[in-house]
Amino acid sequence: MLVQIRALTEKGCVREHNEDRVLIGTTVLREGLHEETLELAGDTRYVIAIADGMGGHQAGEVAAEMVLLMLSDKVYSLRPGLSAGELEQEMGEWAQTAHLRLLEEGEKDPQKRGMGTTLAGVLLYEGRIYYVSAGDSRIYRLRGGVMTPVNEEHALESGVLLNSIGGGPTVFLEFGEIRVFEGDILLLCSDGLTRMLSEDEIESLLSFDPHSLERLVSRTVERGGYDNISAIWVHVG
Repeated sequence: MLVQIRALTEKGCVREHNEDRVLIGTTVLREGLHEETLELAGDTRYVIAIADGMGGHQAGEVAAEMVLLMLSDKVYSLRPGLSAGELEQEMGEWAQTAHLRLLEEGEKDPQKRGMGTTLAGVLLYEGRIYYVSAGDSRIYRLRGGVMTPVNEEHALESGVLLNSIGGGPTVFLEFGEIRVFEGDILLLCSDGLTRMLSEDEIESLLSFDPHSLERLVSRTVERGGYDNISAIWVHVG
């Protein structure tokens, strides 16, 4: 199975810096565009993810990058032959460890106190595709022109975040398998995109054309780009 990946992150029109971070394999993207193509084999371990950081004194970007690096280390160190249930347990324990690590960093450095990050990630593990999620960054699947949400939004309609890694007293990690067919498109995006575009608009712009990623981000910027904007387009070929 051939997987084509295209990722883009930018600070938008209002924010002074970008607190979003994007992970493609072992590469952390802080700004700009990144492309990757890989062959999904039976023993493949790979991860793509978006982390939307929060916290004062630019601590949000620190939290986002820390969590993505920890996630990459975790995925590439997974032992072979895990069942879906065992993998869910492994990732749940990882999330608790990452959460405590951010809390500890906040205790050591007052400028980092309260820092945290959302997470939306896709894990490629031994021929299957799973997702992990905490917060309001979203994952969608496009099949036959119809877009379906993969994960839940852990936030109120007002935008108040109900779940994050490091940002509150506890964290829970949503986990599941994504059933994909040849030709499916996966889209991961931060709330800087979804707060500006409706799901109907996203569906109308998302397509098999890799450059539909840029069209989504450009439309978000046209609407004002009030937040950092990050998105990952994944084509299962």
